[in-house]
Amino acid sequence: MYAKILCCALLLSCSALLAEEFLLRIVLVNSHTEDVWLGCKAGASKKYDRGEDIFAPPPGMQTGMVTMPSPGGKLPTLYRDIRAPELPQSWELNCRPHPGKAIELSWDSSELPANLTLTMTHHGKTLNMREVSTLSIAQSTTVVVTASAKTAAETAAPADAAANGK
Repeated sequence: MYAKILCCALLLSCSALLAEEFLLRIVLVNSHTEDVWLGCKAGASKKYDRGEDIFAPPPGMQTGMVTMPSPGGKLPTLYRDIRAPELPQSWELNCRPHPGKAIELSWDSSELPANLTLTMTHHGKTLNMREVSTLSIAQSTTVVVTASAKTAAETAAPADAAANGK
């Protein structure tokens, strides 16, 4: 009996840890790279991880730039930042558009992990990344992407909608 309970508890705790792993691609238009990547993965850390985190290339001519600061700020900026699966996590996207060419950020909301809430904060507004899938940046700014565990109300909402035929 105790063995079954322990086994179930271990499975649930392992599945919760694995559920926090994800990789999110944010597609960029009018930037020096075509995308940036962020996410959480077992074995990664809050520091620079060779093979997981990737330095951003230098900026191009007459184009914008989106990068993430390196951990500790001593290394070059990143365009891929993968961290340990600890929640909540936040990533800063430093967006510097070329004059007259807004940077367009977009993502596939259907690929967001179901057990997480992902938000994007820009100029004091917080966007739910499941409800909005694009953001246009016309002036230099920092956009913060935050991943956190869903609240009990957020977890229950899809079940409530399904029960009500929505």
